[in-house]
Amino acid sequence: MTINAYQFHLGSERPFLSQDPKAFPHRQPRATACLTYIWEALREIQGHINIPGTWCPSKANGKDEAIIDAVLRTIQAKTPHLVKDTIWMVNAWRLYLKVTMLSEILDADGNCIQQWDMNGTQQSATVLEYPFQPRPPPHAWKIWRDALHATYLDKYRDAHRVPLHRPIGPPSPTPTAMTPWPPLLPTTGMTMMEIIELLPPAYRQAVGTVSIPHDDGLAIAEVIQSGSTIHAWSDGTVKNGKGAHAYTIRTLNDDPQECLEGSSTTLGDPKSLCSLRTEHFGAFGIALLYKSYALDILLRRPKGISTSLSILIPSSSVSDTG
Repeated sequence: MTINAYQFHLGSERPFLSQDPKAFPHRQPRATACLTYIWEALREIQGHINIPGTWCPSKANGKDEAIIDAVLRTIQAKTPHLVKDTIWMVNAWRLYLKVTMLSEILDADGNCIQQWDMNGTQQSATVLEYPFQPRPPPHAWKIWRDALHATYLDKYRDAHRVPLHRPIGPPSPTPTAMTPWPPLLPTTGMTMMEIIELLPPAYRQAVGTVSIPHDDGLAIAEVIQSGSTIHAWSDGTVKNGKGAHAYTIRTLNDDPQECLEGSSTTLGDPKSLCSLRTEHFGAFGIALLYKSYALDILLRRPKGISTSLSILIPSSSVSDTG
């Protein structure tokens, strides 16, 4: 299991390697999971590992939180003797539904949990690749519902409306204040992730969670330097008024070890959000990353570069030459 897959499995908001493994009774067994062994061994020696590009869930606004983190606090406070058995069932149902953050199961206003989540009638329309989880048995579904009731729900609810006792509100709007881009400082010696982090907040949201190749994007940068065409793909989805997009940038030999991948929530009015918007948000994220690579090369080579970018979108194509 990869680090990102393990983060998906745990469902926590913060990187798991920076936290106490004992706080997660649903962690994989140490005897069969090498990441658990490394995690627990690091904790024993008070060690720490920082891995750039590791996936962590994004918050829709300041009140959003990871469901597992909140449920763990509730169980610890009310029935600590049932933590391990309960959280395994809750987490199994969460993985089956493919959700991590509270905002992912709420309506567009952030006031009520949607019926599909409470009833288990469908899975989240996410582009993120969750670990495979078969549909849990009925008794696990009841534990999931009970955990949501105890953690989030107002006592004044009925079969048609499931309000939160503390609504979190709609997603935060895209910031309008833009910091200068490209940055004026040279990027020599910086990692690709450090360059991406220089993006203004609105751009950074479109780029979302990025998985950087092991070579820190060197193979992609070499294609740009050579003047050859860079190929990228974008796709998106909309369901229940919420959109998401994912994308990839690849070299000509299509080596998975050299590709860059990313995904994010697509912002927009739930009433008018469509798949075209999500797909083009992915293309926007690709263009920003392409410019980040070009910027890195340009600041190291004053004469500049000349190359092209081809973005493939289902049923359409977007091209840019720079």
